[in-house]
Amino acid sequence: MATFRKTTDDKRVVVLVGEEMARHPNAKQLTTQLCEQLQAAAIWSINGANAVSQDNPYGYGYISFGGNDKAMSLFNSLGKQDVLVVLGACPDEYTINFSGFKAAHTFFLGNIFQAYGLVENSLRHVATGGYDHIYGSLDILLNALISAGQRYPFTNRPVAKAPADLNDRPFTTPREGYVNMATLYQRLNKWWPAHSLGIDDVCLAYKDRQYVTQRPNDNIDFYSLYRGSAMGGAFGVAVGAKLSDPGRPVFLFTGDGCFRLFSGSLGEVSQLGIIVFLLNNESLSIVEQGLEKVLPEIAAPHYHARVAAIDYCAIARACGWEAARLQPDLSNLEELLHRMEMDGQRSLLIEVPVDHQQELGQNPRLKNL
Repeated sequence: MATFRKTTDDKRVVVLVGEEMARHPNAKQLTTQLCEQLQAAAIWSINGANAVSQDNPYGYGYISFGGNDKAMSLFNSLGKQDVLVVLGACPDEYTINFSGFKAAHTFFLGNIFQAYGLVENSLRHVATGGYDHIYGSLDILLNALISAGQRYPFTNRPVAKAPADLNDRPFTTPREGYVNMATLYQRLNKWWPAHSLGIDDVCLAYKDRQYVTQRPNDNIDFYSLYRGSAMGGAFGVAVGAKLSDPGRPVFLFTGDGCFRLFSGSLGEVSQLGIIVFLLNNESLSIVEQGLEKVLPEIAAPHYHARVAAIDYCAIARACGWEAARLQPDLSNLEELLHRMEMDGQRSLLIEVPVDHQQELGQNPRLKNL
C-alpha cells in the first residue's frame, strides 16, 4: 500500500479491468468505488466488462478488438506520467494487441497461479516501466485500496469523468434490405431482461456489439469466446449455461459460418429455451472485412469468404425449434421480444439479414497481419 501511494503521487491512474475481476459477485460495486476514490479512469477487456457497472462515472469503454474510441485513445496515451492498475486482465491479442503496457508503472493484481498470458507467472514481459505483481483475492485487494483512500486520500492526478459518448466516429449504415445492426444492438440493450446471459460467437457480433453499446449493461453479462477464434464454440457454452441455470435467459449471437459447425446438434436442445440470433450475411465477415485492408490487391472472390445461402429457419424448425426472420426495418422486433419473454418456450432461432459491408467495431489486429 505504501508503494502504491508513493508511486501514484502526482500521476494519472488508469484501471484496466479484466475477466478475473468478474468472478467476484460485488465486482461492479468495487470497481466503481475504486474509480471514484482515486478519480481514476476505467477501461476494460471484452469479458472484463462484466466487472464494470454501466453507471461507473469514470468508465471510458472497451479497448482493442471492438474497442471504443475514447478508451483506445486513453490506453494509447499511457506514458511517463501514468500508473496502470490491471485487475486480472490478460494481455492477449484481443485486449492489448501486442502493444504492451506503456505506463511509467504497472500494478498487476491477480490471484490465478500461471494464468493465461503470464510468463513465469508474471506480466513483466509486457510492462515497459516499473512493475509490481500483487497476489490476492481481488475483492480483498480493492477493499483495502478503497479503505486506505478513505482514511488518507491518495495524491494522484484526478481524471475527468467519462463523456456520455465514448466514440468519435458515426455508425455506418447498411445497404437496402438489411437490418441496421447498430439500431438493433441499441434496441436490445434497452430491453435485456434482468439476470440474463449473452454469448458472442466468432462473428461480427463479437466485434460490433460492444462498440455500439459502449458500456456494460447491468441486466446482462456478456461473454465472448474470442481466444483462439474457435467458430461455433459459443453454442456449447450457451447450452452449458442453460443447463446449469434453466431459469436464466440465455442469448447467443452467432454467424452463418459459425452455424455450420454446430447445427447438427440443434435437435437435442430444442426444449431448453435458448435464444439464438443468427447473423446471416452469406459471408465469413471478419475475413472479408479484414482482407479488404490486409490484401487490397487481391480480388474479393479469392478471399474464399462467401457462405452459401440456405434456409436457416427451416433447418431450425426441422430440429424442433421455433424460428423467425427479423424484418430489415425491425417492424416485427417487438413481436419477437414478446415471444422471448414467454416462459417455458422452445428454443428460438431469429435469422437476422446482415450487410457484411456495414463496419461498426474496429479490428486493430489487422495492423499486425
